[in-house]
Amino acid sequence: DAAAMFSVSPRSFSADAVLTVVFSPSSMGHHSATLVLESQDAETVRVELSGEGTNPNLAYREQLGTLESVWLYSQNTQNLASAPWFSSASPYSRSMTVIGDNLYLLNAQAWNNTPALNVIDANTGVKKGSLSLAGLPTTAQLLCGGALGRLGDQLIMSNAVQSAAHKFIIYKWNNNQGDPVRILEIDNTVGLPYGEIMSTWGDMNRGRIAFGNASKVVYFDVNNGKVNATPVVIDLPGAPLVEDKNSPRGKFEVRFLDDGTFWLTSFWTAPTRYRINGSKAEVVEQLPAEAPRSTAGTVFIPFEYGKGRYAAMVSTANSHVGGALEIIDLSNGLSAASSAGVYPEAGLGDANWTSTAACTQADMSL
Repeated sequence: DAAAMFSVSPRSFSADAVLTVVFSPSSMGHHSATLVLESQDAETVRVELSGEGTNPNLAYREQLGTLESVWLYSQNTQNLASAPWFSSASPYSRSMTVIGDNLYLLNAQAWNNTPALNVIDANTGVKKGSLSLAGLPTTAQLLCGGALGRLGDQLIMSNAVQSAAHKFIIYKWNNNQGDPVRILEIDNTVGLPYGEIMSTWGDMNRGRIAFGNASKVVYFDVNNGKVNATPVVIDLPGAPLVEDKNSPRGKFEVRFLDDGTFWLTSFWTAPTRYRINGSKAEVVEQLPAEAPRSTAGTVFIPFEYGKGRYAAMVSTANSHVGGALEIIDLSNGLSAASSAGVYPEAGLGDANWTSTAACTQADMSL
């Protein structure tokens, strides 16, 4: 609120007085407000106030550097016991999304076991409850609960499929007390593994649900509350030549932008933005390998803050250890991208990544 940057004293007076206006900007740029002087005979005078915030110590990049952890459970801080909803004995907590003050955390469990879906207070880290998972199939599935997402304020969840033998299902919850409702159930005609990392764009009236793979992107359009049962499959150029590149286990994230292009981030390649041309994708731009301090990442979320352009990147410092959230400064263009900080500085601890399973995720609620 720009008006809060201007303080006036005294606030009232009954004789001649000198008004003192102090401008205290909390960010750079131009700020304005209106001061209204009222008298007992109902006459008013409006005075327009304005000021330029020019203190370099208040630059947006410096503000980003003040990020703090409201609550943090990690191996490095040795306080996982403070999070009883996290199972260190069976660490499959591997998908999340934030809606309002609720952090929805999916404990996927192994293979076809019924998962758990906990509701955590996003401000304090305290468990508030669990959602019903009644009706989830426990046979002929890769994972009964693969990934969480949100379309507007609507929580959704996908299972994970690996072959044509699996049915692909998307669920939603009408509220935190009800059972999940299936809004999509189709055969895996794509024949590829997907469903363990979900990316969403828009809302239930006009939205998109997307999944990544080493060689393809699979997405479903959402219109007027319904999910189109026919997936759109886009071929990617330059798939990484690795043995388990088609594993769906969290190694690829797709993030659509408002202009229809999308970012693909993977365990092996730098974040790359593509445009769709028919059934194929074409490279628009790619994050320079030297921009982040870390060496591998599976999440890349571009965002604007103040007058700057940034990206949040979940990455690791050494392939499998030291997981952290890194802020990338894109304000001077992608070619001049640079790291604006790694949070927390000590890292989050080792990632539960194996040769066939790699999963990191981030969510942004602004």
